[in-house]
Amino acid sequence: NLFAAMSDHKESDDSDSVDDTVPPMDKRWVIVDNIPELRRNEDYMTISKALEEAARKTAYHGSKKEPIVYIPHDKKVTKHSEDLFIDRCAIIQFGSEKDAVSFVKQYRSIPELKVLGRGLKAYTFRDVEKFDRVPDEYTKLTRDEFQDQRNLFWWLLDEENLAFRDQYAVRFTGPEFEETHVYWMDENEVKQGHALCYDASELKEERRNMTEQTIEWSPNGFYLLTTHLQGVQLWGGPSWQSLQKFEHFYADKMAFSPKETFLITCNSMPKTHNNERLPPTLKIWDVLTGDLLISAPQQKIGPAIKLKLPGWWPIFKWSADERYLAKVNSTKKMSAKASNLDIINLFEVRTRSDEEMQQSVDDGEAPLRFQISRSDKLSVGSLFDLDFSPTDNVLAYTSFAQNDDQAKVTLLAIPSRNSLRVQTLGFNVKKAHLYWQSQGRYCAINMGHSQSKSSTVIKEHSIGILTVKDKNMPFSRTDKLGMVTFFAWEPN
Repeated sequence: NLFAAMSDHKESDDSDSVDDTVPPMDKRWVIVDNIPELRRNEDYMTISKALEEAARKTAYHGSKKEPIVYIPHDKKVTKHSEDLFIDRCAIIQFGSEKDAVSFVKQYRSIPELKVLGRGLKAYTFRDVEKFDRVPDEYTKLTRDEFQDQRNLFWWLLDEENLAFRDQYAVRFTGPEFEETHVYWMDENEVKQGHALCYDASELKEERRNMTEQTIEWSPNGFYLLTTHLQGVQLWGGPSWQSLQKFEHFYADKMAFSPKETFLITCNSMPKTHNNERLPPTLKIWDVLTGDLLISAPQQKIGPAIKLKLPGWWPIFKWSADERYLAKVNSTKKMSAKASNLDIINLFEVRTRSDEEMQQSVDDGEAPLRFQISRSDKLSVGSLFDLDFSPTDNVLAYTSFAQNDDQAKVTLLAIPSRNSLRVQTLGFNVKKAHLYWQSQGRYCAINMGHSQSKSSTVIKEHSIGILTVKDKNMPFSRTDKLGMVTFFAWEPN
């Protein structure tokens, strides 16, 4: 075992030294694991060259020494051939620890390593030390220990009968770090102060912080999301553990599903990383397992990623039970303008059976818990906005007035596609934004009115409201209100 051999090397070096720390040479090592097997002897040079070129790309940050690549191998000589065999791992010695750490952080995005497959893993010697401290004998967690570590409802067990306290997070620049603190908001303590819940002290002891970028709460408050160059990370539980990491370079848009089962990430602008262009990409993740379910390039996302109209994010809208997704699209695809949106794509989320997951394992694939597939397509002329009810599988969408067609709002039952209500809004309504009330009782439409049927310039607004849970879904509207720049329902 390569890790065990390295651990033995460390112990032999330490025995002759008073200093307990890792020898400098070891800090510069990187272990690359799960490299592909050799199909022919020439593959050895291909793998070696790929690792050398990748190592050079991240080297010279802390040393001018050339990185050295060693691939443990063996030869099997027969009468007619001489074959090479490798242990599917390699050691790279960098000139400095900084170079080694830099390689481990960036290796997934280095183009030269793509020939070695997606299963590649890289570890610093510090990682190996951490693995070495894992006991040889497995000790099963008790039920209580597991619940304590992953209990996302821990805040309901608040001490001193202070249950249901709110929490809020603050980002600020401290004397050494970009700080992230989480506080309890105690009743009647607005003036007196606040109680600290978490300050990432254990990370600061390791000279790390939660993030140097942005933070965001999940809708139900179970997770605190932090953004990083490499992707996003979820924190939670009573000790604010790092519960999951999602690799998505330059992700700047995030959206959870209603029950926080899924997370959507997107880098909305093209970027360049290690001389490789990264076009806009949207990814859908399983929050619990960290599995990537969908990776959609710009062309698959559709024109919304290019147009970026007001309220364009999130592109995918979730149904209340997380079984369906919907997004706007166009028959003109990526060349579409705002007036050309005319398609609603519907997707179904299916839970895979145990047999299907086992078959994936047998086929050497990841045993994904869910499958997302396109289920339907609706043609809607002059499509403007769409959104699901937060409580029922009801999809609302609006269309703007164009030519001889009035603007209207339509409510559909999903998946049956039965029309529940169609309400005309007028010939001069050229914008119609949807706003569901949090209990799904009302659906508001912020209507932008032009001066005439042929004009597209918005001069004033009015608000229309459908009372969705009443018989016949009655519709009411306000008088003209001038220019309305913001609308929001009171929560709950």
